[in-house]
Order: sequence, then C-alpha cells, then structure tokens
Amino acid sequence: MTRQTRLFSAVGLFLFAACSFLHAQEAPVFRTTTQLVEIDTVATDSHGNPITDLKTEEFRIFEDGKERHLSHFSFEEVEPLDDEALDHIHDLARNQKPGVYANFTENTAPVPSNGCTVLLIDWQNTPLELQGSAQKELKKFLETVDLSKPLAIYSLDASLHQLQSFTSDREVLRDNIEKYGVHSTNLQPEKQADGSLHTPTTDARVMNAASALLNIAGSLNWIKGHKSLIWLSGSFPAALNPTYRKGMKYEMERNDGGWTYGERRDYSGIVEQVSHALSAANIAIYPVDAEGLQGNMADASVDDPQYSLNPITQSIMERQQSMRDLADLTGGRAFYNHNDIGNELTSAYQDAGSFYALAFTPARSQADGKMHTVRVECKRPGVKLRYRKSYFADDKKALDDIKRAQLELLVRMLGHASDALPIMAQIDKHDPQRLNLWLDGSSLSMPTGDAPLTVDVAVAIFDGQGNILQQNYADMGVKLTADQLHTVQTTGLSQSLQFVRSKEAARLRIAVRDQGSGKIGTLEVPLQ
Repeated sequence: MTRQTRLFSAVGLFLFAACSFLHAQEAPVFRTTTQLVEIDTVATDSHGNPITDLKTEEFRIFEDGKERHLSHFSFEEVEPLDDEALDHIHDLARNQKPGVYANFTENTAPVPSNGCTVLLIDWQNTPLELQGSAQKELKKFLETVDLSKPLAIYSLDASLHQLQSFTSDREVLRDNIEKYGVHSTNLQPEKQADGSLHTPTTDARVMNAASALLNIAGSLNWIKGHKSLIWLSGSFPAALNPTYRKGMKYEMERNDGGWTYGERRDYSGIVEQVSHALSAANIAIYPVDAEGLQGNMADASVDDPQYSLNPITQSIMERQQSMRDLADLTGGRAFYNHNDIGNELTSAYQDAGSFYALAFTPARSQADGKMHTVRVECKRPGVKLRYRKSYFADDKKALDDIKRAQLELLVRMLGHASDALPIMAQIDKHDPQRLNLWLDGSSLSMPTGDAPLTVDVAVAIFDGQGNILQQNYADMGVKLTADQLHTVQTTGLSQSLQFVRSKEAARLRIAVRDQGSGKIGTLEVPLQ
C-alpha cells in the first residue's frame, strides 16, 4: 500500500466517523410527528443581493434525484441579540465569587436561536509574508462590520484554538485579534526554494485543517438554524501536480517559486468528505483567500496544458478549486482574487442574515445511516440558490452511543470552549475530590408532565502535560415538582460530582449537555 493510499484510507475512516459524531443530535427540526430534513437556502440575484419575496410554489426540492413534497416553507432572518438574556449572563459574570470558575464572562453573548457565525483564522495555511496584511484586513473587518449577531473566533496553527467565544463586543474581538497576532507557522511548499512540493508536509497540513473544521462543526452542532463558518486561509490545495520540468530558463525557474518536484496528490476526496460532514451539521462554509488579487503566469513555449501553467499558477488554481468545492457543497460562498479582503469578510458575515427554511419528508420511513444528495430549484428566472448538497440520515439505533461519544470526545479537547449552556463550578472547600456544579436554569429545556430534566456529563482529569489521567461519563435524570422546576428556572440547577484526584492531576475539564435542547457547556478547573 502506497503512502498516498494509506493517507486517504486514514482520512476516509476519520471523516466517516466524524459524520456520525457530528449528527449526534436528533434530526427532526420542527415539532411534528414526522421526521423532516431541513435545507436552509440563501437566494440572491445576479449581483449577490438577497431575494426575500419568493413563495412556496416557486421552489422544487429533490432527494437523490427524485422530487419530494415541500413539507415546510418559511422565510427567516437571523434574530437580533436578546437583550434580556444578554443582561442575565452579564449579571451572573459580574457577581461571580472568588474560587468559582465559569464558561462565560461579561463579554459573552447568547447565540440567536436560528443562526450564528464563526470566523476561523488559518495561520497554518497562510504564508508568513501574507500574515501581516491578513491581520490588517481582520482589524478592518472588525472595525467596520455591523455586529448584529454574535461572532466567535478560532485560530489554527499547529493546533486549533478558540480566541473568543460568541460575543458582539467589537472591542473584545479586536483586542483578541491583536493579542494573539500572527503566527510563525511553516512556510508553504510553493514558497520554498529547494524545488520540492514537500508533499508529506502538505499532507499533514491538509489533515490538520480538516480536523480543525470538523472540531468546529462538532462544537456548533447543537446550535439551531443556519450556521456560517468564515475561513480565512492562504493555501489549502485541491491537488499537488509536480511538473518535473528540465532545462528551464532562469526567469521561468524563478517564477516557478520552487514548486516543481515531489509526489502527486489529489485532495478533492478529502474536500468532499469534509464538506459532507459540515453539511451534516448544517454549516455553510465561506472560504476567503488571504492571497488577495492574483496574476496569471504561463509558459507559452510548452504545448501540454498541464505544463504550460507554471507551478505558482497551478497552486493558485488548485487552492481556488478547493475553496469553490467547499463553498458549493455546503451552501456557502467562496471569495478570492480580490484585494479588499476586509470587505469580503464583511460580505461573508452578512450573507446568511436571511434565508429560506425548506423541509421535506424523506422517502424512507426509517433512517438508514447514509449520506443522501439534495437539489433545490427555483422557478423564478435569475435567482441563484446556495444550500447544502447532502444530508446524513441518522441511524436511530446507534443514536445514544453516538451522543455519548460526542460528549466524551469534546471533554478531551483542552482549550476548546462551548458556552451555549452557561455553567459554573468550584472544588468543594471540605472535599478536594468533589466538584460543585451549577447550571443556568434559564438556558435549560424544562420538561413537561412527569418527564425528568435530563442532562449528561463527561469529566476528564489531565496532568500538567495535557495527558488524560481518567475520564468518566454520567447520564442524569432529575425528577422535579412544579415548584422545583420554577426554582430551577430562576436560580439554576446545582449538582455535585465525585472524582479521583491523584497527585499528578493538574486540570479538570467538564462537558455538560442539556438533552432537551442539545445545548452544551464546557469548563476547565485548575487542580494545582
């Protein structure tokens, strides 16, 4: 088995598992007795302006090539911030007592119930010479964009980091961009001078970027509605095509930028599988090219089209192809070959401010655990549609195991924050192996009738080097009277958890999920 075959086999297994991981929540999207598949659809004219007056009868929807009845239709606008919920979170943060840890601050904003936006700054795949200009464009974007909905920011270098959880505080977002700055990541292969593609390095970068996108998708899976992931990156190729050309003139060799020799790669399969996983979480990706405006360079003396384009031009084409594929398959939009990157970031942020929520009943009465294709058409001329091109049909028999695996994976991811469910915790003053936990009652889904309030919890203990010492999981159902439910809604839910605290234990991480709403909160508590 070749190195390339091993790479793609590993990626295939990794992404197949990720699709199941991402769809750990139940698929019904409306309160009906029939399972529906929702396909959020953005409609624009030829200039990219939103079209907001389409009617039900103007849409057609197809599953695996066969037309389905449109079971639900509505025009949605992403809700503005809930001022009351915002004040509630900020009051909790201001009144936080010493020794108590929380997964929210005075800057945290609640996420709208029908949409959110995340920005991923991909330093790993952005050449060093472009990172300074990308930083300036990021600041320009944050200074001018209308922050009508909260924004969360992640960065990717050797690993994925959450720079800021959801907030609409412009100053906080700008300060975090300034604080973390640019990153001295590896030079990109096409920028190196030794004539090699450095294929193994590119393999690692592609895998790392794919993993980062999937991790973000997992953290957003609980959020309802249309989700947008803006990905600022300078190099994510769809393929590597070495030229192996001999006897080039000095000028051509110089223009090649050293990208001439190495192993051939086709990453389009990885791009497609990542796109399916993002689609499964109802996330539209908006790639923004940090390279800006690009020229076209070709060698007219060579007849074969593969070699007539010099390697720099080939790298541009492959990068832009992967951007188009990711955007098209998930319902997003790719931005490249423009110098005003700050404005492109703004356009990506504003793009999904309104959309059509379409839903249909799948042909199968039972979910089959497979990926299915989707196509949406509009009868009105001149309308351009963007929507996810596939969905994953949950296998309900494995749903409980998948949900548990999702939370257990999330609790192992140090530094990866989720704050949809506000939580606070502290080590008990009298028992150093007891964690006192508090959940915000206003964020919990209150049960009806005799049903219990159900949450599941995963706890992991790490040593000083980030190695896991122990991990536990518990599924808790709390029976509450009507009076107790009212008390929980107003004052919160308190629980205590025991854990084994060895002398090597340095940090405790907890992940809590409200099973009624799917909201997740994570928190890390130092033990040393």
